[in-house]
Amino acid sequence: MSRMTWIKPSFLWMIYRSGWGKKDSGQKHILAIDLTHEGFAWAIEHSSQSHPDAGMSAEDWAALKERSPVRVQWDPERDLHHNPLPYRGIQVGLSGEAVRRYVSEWIVRISDESHQASLIHDFVLSGQLAQAQAHLPRETPYIVGMNPHLFLEGLRHRLLDTNHDEHEEIVQRLQHYAQPESVEYLRRAIELKPSLSHLDWDDYGSFYKKVLWALQDIGTRESPTVIEQCAASEDEALREQAAYRLKRIAECGRLGTQFPKQI
Repeated sequence: MSRMTWIKPSFLWMIYRSGWGKKDSGQKHILAIDLTHEGFAWAIEHSSQSHPDAGMSAEDWAALKERSPVRVQWDPERDLHHNPLPYRGIQVGLSGEAVRRYVSEWIVRISDESHQASLIHDFVLSGQLAQAQAHLPRETPYIVGMNPHLFLEGLRHRLLDTNHDEHEEIVQRLQHYAQPESVEYLRRAIELKPSLSHLDWDDYGSFYKKVLWALQDIGTRESPTVIEQCAASEDEALREQAAYRLKRIAECGRLGTQFPKQI
């Protein structure tokens, strides 16, 4: 209880840190710890960076650390081979009051993921990286209490990243949080689809349908132009889905809403 303990939300970072649970005798188990949203929010609200801002005096830095029982730092994420990735994951260090709250209030479940980690490791050792990737725990963006504009900006950029399999989920989120800035990213996602190997099964246009539906719901004046362009595509599945979406727009769209929306 007197030591700093760290919340590390990234599974692969924990795998890197513990060497697949085989680094030493004190790191044999990979545990998943579920926390309350309120607890995590308290930790962030009472945190300071692990390094002082430029120009901060030693006295100010000491005072900030004294009143902040939580440290936050960002370390490079890791891939299945422990190689650093070009983006970072948050790590949250707890001390003092934060540790007491963590142990007695915030934890709602602890589960042992050691077997799952070993299974994934076996796939990596045998070169079956697709199977290893498929068995990783699903890690979705954490949006509770976040700035929605920054969150959506991050989603848009992630939509055009080919190194994951969350594109359909991201489209649905951009549809739910309908904003004009998403239109161009959705258009580019349509162009990106043939290069997404995890959507090879989709030869009847399910992904196109989701993107076009999102464009309709966003409802800017540019949205129908993008859909009309898709209706002239040489891709039969895209052409058919776009034609259907234009028909729905002509019928006043989803739930009878007027299209395009006034913005």
